[in-house]
Amino acid sequence: MRKTLFILSIMTAASLFNTAVFAAVANDEVISIKLKEADGTSGQNTNSGSGVKTGHIQDSAVTTTKIANGAVTASKLGITCPDNYYLQYTALGGWICSIGTPGLQGPIGLTGPQGPQGSTGATGATGAQGPKGDTGPMPHYGNRTVVAKSGGDYTDPVAAMNAVTTWCGTPSAINPCLIKIMPGVYDLGAGTLFLHSYVDIDGSGENNTVIKGTGTVTEYYDRHILVYGAPAESNYQISNLTIDNIGDGASRPVGLYVGVNSRVVNTTVHVGGNSDMNIGVWVLGGYFFNLTVNLDPVYGASYAFIDQWAGGPVTVESSRLNQGSIGDSPVCCGAQAYPFNLVNSLFSGSNNYGLLRMVNVYDANYAPRQQ
Repeated sequence: MRKTLFILSIMTAASLFNTAVFAAVANDEVISIKLKEADGTSGQNTNSGSGVKTGHIQDSAVTTTKIANGAVTASKLGITCPDNYYLQYTALGGWICSIGTPGLQGPIGLTGPQGPQGSTGATGATGAQGPKGDTGPMPHYGNRTVVAKSGGDYTDPVAAMNAVTTWCGTPSAINPCLIKIMPGVYDLGAGTLFLHSYVDIDGSGENNTVIKGTGTVTEYYDRHILVYGAPAESNYQISNLTIDNIGDGASRPVGLYVGVNSRVVNTTVHVGGNSDMNIGVWVLGGYFFNLTVNLDPVYGASYAFIDQWAGGPVTVESSRLNQGSIGDSPVCCGAQAYPFNLVNSLFSGSNNYGLLRMVNVYDANYAPRQQ
C-alpha cells in the first residue's frame, strides 16, 4: 500500500512538472532577440553551435502564413539576380532568376502615320546585259522615201515615183525630193521609170542597185527608153546605180533619156539586144561624172550619147564610153548648137560630132585621142 501511494505521488509530480515547463513559454514570447545568432561555423549540426538549423525545422512546417511579405529575399536564398530579373520557382530548376513568362500577344495596334522619306541609297552594281531586242523601224526622214525588196516604203521605183506628191508634196526648187533605192535588181519588164523635176534618185552602188527592163516609151524611130526624164523634166540627179536596157529584139533600146540641167553621177548604163541601133544616153544637156556606158550591139550603129535637139551644153568628165564590138561614134548627131565637152575620159569609136571638145581623152588602148 505504501508502495502504491509512492508511485502515484511520483507520477503526479512529474505531470505537474511537465505542465509547468510548457507553460513557461507563452505564445509570441520567443522573439528573434531570444534566439542566439548562428555562429556561421557549425553548419547544420543540431547538437552543436548556435542558431536555428535546418534540422530544427520540420518539413512543411514553414508555410506561407508563417513568412512575412518580403521577408525571404534573393540574398537570403543565396541568389543574386541582375536588374529587371526576379526570383521564380520552377519544378525542374527550383529557384531561378527570370525575366518572367511572356504573356499572350496583345491585339495589333493601329498603323501609325507614314514617316518622312529617307535619303536615296547608293547606286547598286550594274546588272548583266539583257538579250538584244527586236530591230526597230527604219528612221523616216522628210522628203525622202525608200525603195527596197523588203522593209522599205515601196518595192518598186516606178510606184515610188508615181506617189511622189503623197510622201513629198509637190517637188520644186524649195521642196526637193529623194528616192533612195536599196540593193537589189528591180525588173520593170516592159515598163518605164519616168523622172520628175527636182526628184533625185540615189541607189546603193552600181553593183548593188540595178534597174532592168526593155522600156515601153517610144520616141523617134521606135526608140524604147527604160529611164525617161526628158524633154519636159529637168533639175534632177541620178546616182549610184546601174540602168540595164536588155532590149526586146524589135525596137531600138535606149538606156537613159535626160533633160537639161540634169546630173548623172557614179552610174553605169548598159544597152544590149538584137537591134540595128543601141543608144546609151539620149541627152538634151547636163553634167555626167564617173559614167560608164557599155553597149553590146548585134548589128548596126551604136552610140554612147545622142545629143539631138540639144537644149544646152553637155559635159562628160572622168567617164568611160565603150561602143562594143560594132563601133560608131561615142557622140552623134544633133543640132550641134552647144558644145559637148569630154574631159579626162576614155572612149572607143570614131568622132563625127563637130562640136566635140576633148581634154585628156584616150581610146581603149589609152592612146591620146585628137580633137
